[in-house]
Amino acid sequence: MEVYNGPHLIIKYEQECSRLTSTWKSSPPNDLEYRKELIEHLNIAQKIKPSQIIWLLESLTFKVGDVTKKWVDENI
Repeated sequence: MEVYNGPHLIIKYEQECSRLTSTWKSSPPNDLEYRKELIEHLNIAQKIKPSQIIWLLESLTFKVGDVTKKWVDENI
């Protein structure tokens, strides 16, 4: 079941195996858009509490900068 379809990220939940599958459908154009999508993922994961999370990164070509890497470590 699709639980999120954002500008760059699609998140599906498979209840029978308690799995979130996050697929980047395109690369965000900047750090702010990347962070927004990660926050959406975090909110959904905290609400559903899946036992498995899979990230499909095929379409993600965004280069994460050092400031955003630090932000991810501290917030996600």
